[in-house]
Amino acid sequence: MTDRLTLDPERLDLTAAARSYDVPAGDVDAVLRRASGRTTRRHRAVAVLSVAALVAAGSVSVDLLDGGESTSVASGGAVVRGDVGVTWRAVTPETALGFATGTGSTAPLYALSTAPGEADVNAPGERRVVWRSDDGVEWTSLSVLGTDLYASDLSARDDRVYAVGTGPATAAPGGRPVSPLLVGWSDDGARTWRKARLPVDLEAIAARSTRSIVRSTAVAAGPAGTLVVGVLDASLDVNASLPAGVTAPHGWVQTESGVDLLGPEREGVCPSGSSPPEKAEVIPADATGEVHPVWCRTGDDDREPVMVPPQDARGVTASYTWEQLGVDGDLLRAVRRQPVAFLAPAGSDDFERVDLPPVLGVQGPVLLDVSDAGFALVTTTSDRPGRPSVVALESPDGRSWAASGAVPGSWAAAAGRVAGVATVVAQGETGAVVVRADGAGGWVTTPLGDVLEAGPEAQMSLVSAGVGAFGVVAAVMVAEKGFERGPVAPWIVVSRDGRTWDAFPVEDLVDEPVRNVVRASVVGERAVVAVSVGAQGPGRGRQVALVGTPS
Repeated sequence: MTDRLTLDPERLDLTAAARSYDVPAGDVDAVLRRASGRTTRRHRAVAVLSVAALVAAGSVSVDLLDGGESTSVASGGAVVRGDVGVTWRAVTPETALGFATGTGSTAPLYALSTAPGEADVNAPGERRVVWRSDDGVEWTSLSVLGTDLYASDLSARDDRVYAVGTGPATAAPGGRPVSPLLVGWSDDGARTWRKARLPVDLEAIAARSTRSIVRSTAVAAGPAGTLVVGVLDASLDVNASLPAGVTAPHGWVQTESGVDLLGPEREGVCPSGSSPPEKAEVIPADATGEVHPVWCRTGDDDREPVMVPPQDARGVTASYTWEQLGVDGDLLRAVRRQPVAFLAPAGSDDFERVDLPPVLGVQGPVLLDVSDAGFALVTTTSDRPGRPSVVALESPDGRSWAASGAVPGSWAAAAGRVAGVATVVAQGETGAVVVRADGAGGWVTTPLGDVLEAGPEAQMSLVSAGVGAFGVVAAVMVAEKGFERGPVAPWIVVSRDGRTWDAFPVEDLVDEPVRNVVRASVVGERAVVAVSVGAQGPGRGRQVALVGTPS
């Protein structure tokens, strides 16, 4: 069943659309906060994405899937630096986008953003606008979404545009509102939409949880059909799920197989050479009783804290499996933050559930790439505190899936194919990397810091990236003396084939002060980097598009 979706230019709840995204792009302040706030975030179990160690040499094995096998990740060795044959020109667009999602890499491009310019996508009352562009530089607004579809990603094929997001929250059992997972489609150039609810048992999830949301969504339309992926996220009501007469007075912690009930807090849990954190840095147990790890200090600056799991800090008094707790189906998927997927034949709106490998603990946004070879899914996971990783899956038809290996890094910014080779741009502990499939189940790593020939004190943070027919383009912020000491400079790193690299300082390309890099993307055989320029200070800067084309 479907119903007509009316686009109301006066009504929009952007909060529901924006809440699916954990990793902001195009905001220098956010980049600096990520760097300077790394130590603080390491004390917080909710921010383990920042703790991953980047594989820089040799090989490691990381268990990514529940019950899966380990995959070797290889280092790339020496970086080849040279002229990649790209010419840059600066263009001032008449209509520019700020933060945007769903842009794709082939024209025409469709994007979700706010009003023209660099409006705050998270600000209350901002209007969610559907845009179109033929070149990635000039954009035309097509419609403003109403409150009956909080779209968060777009994909187009032939004359149809698909959207995925959530609908208005309605009361679930117990009176707590939940938002359904929706897919929308338009056959008139994204001006009007129809929509359908995807079959996820959100009511059952809400009835057994203290909190539940659709965390992240993605859609990709290609020759094999249209794939929709959503990540459910719920906090299980453990106290209400325990067997009759069983309580958890000292709290509990979730495991891969269920939950552990804990004993009282212990003294002296920090290992030798470390000390307990300051009381202000200790996160107390949630109101539900969930207990967080203890992060022990290792020095005055606390650069490398040691994590003590709740089980070691308090001891385990009892363990219960998901089966013993009566947790299964979509409730189990939501508690474990597993993505769910739906596939429709090409050009169709008949979506059916398809099974994905049980990827656990999805934290970041889901990246979907589609090509003649099929689908690729890349996302950031953290199935336990201190173990973030980037997972890559691939499928020729959207139905049969296989893990294509661990991708080094703590979150992925872009994924696609370069010269027919699967390629991912990711951020790691020591900077940005590009990894390419080696054809043997592993990945070849190119640290972008080596491309920039950064010094030993330099720190780098990935802002935005694009992968496609042009090759790879990545925008990074580089602090030669570290982010705490500055100064910080934006760079563009480019490769046409994933093998030979070149780097360009952004300020040299625009020849004026740069406020921040808004977005880096690949549009067919071109790279487009949107940059905000002008003197720092209050107010918005002027946007310039740097367009890179083959020489």
